[in-house]
Amino acid sequence: MVTADFFTPIVDDPVDFGRIAAANAFSDVYAMGAKTLFALNLLAFPRKMLGDGVVDGIIRGGSEKAAEAGVPVLGGHSIDDPEPKYGMVVVGEVDPADMLANDGAQPGDHLVLTKALGTGIVATAVKAGSCPADILTEAVASMATLNRDAADAALAAGATAATDVTGFGLTGHLLNMLRASEVGATIHAGAIPVLDGVLTLLE
Repeated sequence: MVTADFFTPIVDDPVDFGRIAAANAFSDVYAMGAKTLFALNLLAFPRKMLGDGVVDGIIRGGSEKAAEAGVPVLGGHSIDDPEPKYGMVVVGEVDPADMLANDGAQPGDHLVLTKALGTGIVATAVKAGSCPADILTEAVASMATLNRDAADAALAAGATAATDVTGFGLTGHLLNMLRASEVGATIHAGAIPVLDGVLTLLE
């Protein structure tokens, strides 16, 4: 299987951005219960800023996260672009019998979140210049954490379906899963894990 994922910076620190983008790219493979084999860098960056060290930091962050995942980065592709973007193509493999998808949810299943929610709200607060440093630190740590162990645990527990919660949020991705699986779900708001400080940011 092959996936590609990249996006614009959501934090100011280049190394953190690289780590977050790489972890996000790997998550697409982990969410299907697959093992990662290798990755390729995808970089869009303004040519006139290549010498300021930012690109070096982004690539270093991505490489560090790939090394943690035990995945070699075998090259990649870059283009001149006025708006920076970074991510990865990730190649993995999975036995079709063990593959997780978003269409296998069954009545009686429990929904398990592997990370606390709220990173999108934190990223929006960062862009507005209103995110406290401690909240950002926790969010960066969460976003840069690989979902490899969570994927292994899901397979060991006999999970029937999985999806990667990203741009569409919990409700958007859950709705896609429910439609694909032709089932319904009840969400208990008080049971949803949320990053510390996110509710304050919402207020």
